[in-house]
Amino acid sequence: MNRLLKNLLAAGCLLGGTTLGFSQTKSENPGAELTVSYLRGTQKLHDLQASPMMYFTDYNGINLDYKRMKGRNRWEFGSEAKTGSMIAPALGTREFQFEEGGEGFLLIPTQYFGEIRAGYQRGLIQNEKQETYLGVNLRNQIHYADGLAMNTWAMNLLGLGVRYTHLLKLGTKHQILGDFQLPIFAFVARMPFSNVVSQPETSQFKSFMSGSTFTSVNQFQQPEIRIAYRYRLARRSSLELGYSYDWLHYSKPQTIKKSNHELGLSWVYHFQFSPAK
Repeated sequence: MNRLLKNLLAAGCLLGGTTLGFSQTKSENPGAELTVSYLRGTQKLHDLQASPMMYFTDYNGINLDYKRMKGRNRWEFGSEAKTGSMIAPALGTREFQFEEGGEGFLLIPTQYFGEIRAGYQRGLIQNEKQETYLGVNLRNQIHYADGLAMNTWAMNLLGLGVRYTHLLKLGTKHQILGDFQLPIFAFVARMPFSNVVSQPETSQFKSFMSGSTFTSVNQFQQPEIRIAYRYRLARRSSLELGYSYDWLHYSKPQTIKKSNHELGLSWVYHFQFSPAK
């Protein structure tokens, strides 16, 4: 009887400790997140400064993102790298020959692009059901393609903008994320229109920088929206599926329009836990 009582008491203590530990785990908030993502998307590009043709790029890429959260403050640092082949449906696949009867080659431009970013947001609403953040972000986007209009095409966009994020919590395992950002000021560097003709006295880099200018949201627009669903796998890890869309328009000196539809599959690692307040 005494042994049975001791066993029941031990089991009760073990169950109580387990329950207490679980409740403590649930009441902890991660102070940092590391996100690794696979990206798959389609880009539509119409740059009249380089070519009258509209180009489509089916691309693959990776994303690495780090967030640090403390109280109502949130900092983020991230980078992306993407690549894909550019196709102009109006032209189709083109074959060129340097001499008649010689061996030809297919001209399919390859685009390499990506970004680095840093941002800060301040929490406006933080409770058990939702979180809302508003802040600023600095983002530098790089685009490069070889063979577009039989020449090098490049563009660099450095933008400072506002960012709004809303997080909806559906229980302890499910979250829905909405994100919107819009650059307010930008430094744009593009190849000049004259780059499509021979300029032996001018380097590609000098030509590229000669087309750079500061601008603002009244001339340069690039809004981006993103929605995502996150499922909490365990205390330290989550899976996330997201969709994003961005649209760019700039008219100096020749109009460029660009849009991206993108899907992302992410693994999120949570660490630096602290008790919830």
